[in-house]
Amino acid sequence: PAIMPGQTITITYSVTVKDPDTGDKVLANTVVTPPGASNCPTGSADPACTVTTPVRSYTVGKSAAPAAVLQGGVVTYTVTVTNTGTAAYAATGADSASFSDALAGVTDDGAYVAGSATATAGTVSENGGTLSWSGPLAVAPAPGSTATITYQVKVDATDTGDLSLT
Repeated sequence: PAIMPGQTITITYSVTVKDPDTGDKVLANTVVTPPGASNCPTGSADPACTVTTPVRSYTVGKSAAPAAVLQGGVVTYTVTVTNTGTAAYAATGADSASFSDALAGVTDDGAYVAGSATATAGTVSENGGTLSWSGPLAVAPAPGSTATITYQVKVDATDTGDLSLT
């Protein structure tokens, strides 16, 4: 169809980001028109012709110290959350990074040490046997692109569980 003078036509479409995104984590999209027809011919530097959308992603890693513990001992768990995308995460709300950590595999052998959970950024809490964290992550390599969350579990002195902290 022909576009009449002063008329605007809007074309809308969507793109699904690969999961996992193995690319550069940036969606760069440029519109191109025939030469002389518009401000967007091939090679145009006009910023109105290109939209760039950063892609969010993060990784979570977990470790425990010590690697083996005696009954009555304490294990410190460390969870590291790292921004691997090209967009920052907000401190709160739907745009924050988050994880939950069910403690059922450790509470049959010990107990979460109340108040032991700390985070270098964001908010961490324990409720009903689940540790939860949410918070901000800057874009790497800026400071704040990684958050570290730690908490402790004390093994029962007379461990009657499965003798495994999972």
